[in-house]
Amino acid sequence: MTGGARRWSPARAARRACLLAAALGAALAWNGCGFTGPVSPSGSGAQMRSEAASAGAAPAADSSPLGSAPECSASPSTRPPSQAAPVSRIEVRSAEALRDAPALLRREGAAAVVQGSTVYIFGGLGAAGSATDVVADRPAAAGDAATRWEARVVAHLARPAHDLAAAALDGRAFIFGGGDVRSYDSVQEMDPAAGRLRTVGRLPQPLSDLGAAVVGEAAFLVGGYTGAAAADEVLEYRPSTGFRTVARLPAGLRYAAVAALDGRLVVAGGHTSGGGWSRDLYTVDVATGRVAKAAVFPQGFAYAAAVALDGRVIILGGRTADGPLDRVWSWDGRRLGPAGHLPQAVSDAVAVAFGANVYVIGGREAVAHPAQAAVLRLEMTCVQP
Repeated sequence: MTGGARRWSPARAARRACLLAAALGAALAWNGCGFTGPVSPSGSGAQMRSEAASAGAAPAADSSPLGSAPECSASPSTRPPSQAAPVSRIEVRSAEALRDAPALLRREGAAAVVQGSTVYIFGGLGAAGSATDVVADRPAAAGDAATRWEARVVAHLARPAHDLAAAALDGRAFIFGGGDVRSYDSVQEMDPAAGRLRTVGRLPQPLSDLGAAVVGEAAFLVGGYTGAAAADEVLEYRPSTGFRTVARLPAGLRYAAVAALDGRLVVAGGHTSGGGWSRDLYTVDVATGRVAKAAVFPQGFAYAAAVALDGRVIILGGRTADGPLDRVWSWDGRRLGPAGHLPQAVSDAVAVAFGANVYVIGGREAVAHPAQAAVLRLEMTCVQP
């Protein structure tokens, strides 16, 4: 936005960007986890096919060709704490940059939801400025390890926007805020099946640079930028009742990485209201409103992506004052630990998970030029102690 630590023009460094989809019908082995078989999507707060996965609940049965999600239990066992076995961890097994990704995906500051094997990407910032495009993206062919993609424009936002948020509720996509020169207060709804998009409401105040995740039947919006200051509210949104404030962060926060795990929001990094770089990982219990500082990173950062995968939240990339990062972190609800590296440093990207694979879409490779990052594919593996 104008003012503060972030850009609101093509020349400015962008937020969390586009994301991606699907390893179709691939047989993937999880090292030491006893899993071999096809994979399926597993929760990034806005996954339409299984919104419950992002909330830590068991996904509904489905006949998707993506198959069943692998398991790498984050819980030690049912033994007493004094006898608990060491906990397995999740790490990057292999990583690659898909340089032939469609040009439509090379943007930053976008938002996305997933339905089946299709990713819908909303807005974002590219070389030509903020976009109105809604891009539908899917693998070009089943079984091709998701290294080729088809992308096409299927709808348009009401106006150009980046640094917006999106969530999937009841088979529909809801797009919150964002901005271009100034922050917006609009709530838009899209029916992916019909390809229609309409404005259905207003935020309590204009917000860009915000994060979103789904818990149960509600979307939760975290922080953001009002056009004057970083916001500290955590807002619940239900299409039937609108917005209500369920919690407040210790201070205003924008450009934080946000995902959901076990009924709680996980909020990692971000720019503080004073313009600093947060080192903190907060959890927010949306049922009680309790906010807890759960872990501390070695350094402050913002503009990272986060996605829920198999009982953990994976935090990817981001940026400090010195430039983009390639670090990958894992939070299992109790412990924060390093989980490997991206194939290249990237910030302002969005991530989605399908089975054992995490896809990081768009973003920046460097502060100096916008929207140049390719799609990154990470195969994650479970490592037993």
